[in-house]
Order: sequence, then structure tokens, then C-alpha cells
Amino acid sequence: MAPEQLKALTTNGANKDYIVGPFDDLKADIWSIGCFIWYVLTFGVPFEGATLEDMVRLLTDPNL
Repeated sequence: MAPEQLKALTTNGANKDYIVGPFDDLKADIWSIGCFIWYVLTFGVPFEGATLEDMVRLLTDPNL
């Protein structure tokens, strides 16, 4: 999931239902193409995390 999509996520109540708000589709598409090219060239994923929370933090925190 592109960082733009992750930043647009909000939770809906105690059920932890996620709602994706508005984001730029073109940026998300370019992100996914870049990840695909990375995988094809290196046979590995560009980002790795032990949990979903680690992945979200890795993709949304500009200081990492």
C-alpha cells in the first residue's frame, strides 16, 4: 500500500474498521510500479517489517 493511502487511513470505532480517505491515485500507481520494478530487479521486497504496525511506521515516518 502506498504511503499516500496509509496516511489517508482512519479507523471507524472500536471494531477497527479502516476507511481510506481521498488520496492521489497517480502517486499510488507510480509507487506500486516502483515496488514492482524493485522486486523484478532484486528478487526482494523494498521494505520489510515484522508486523503490520512496523510496515506502516516504516512507510509513513520520514525520519526512518
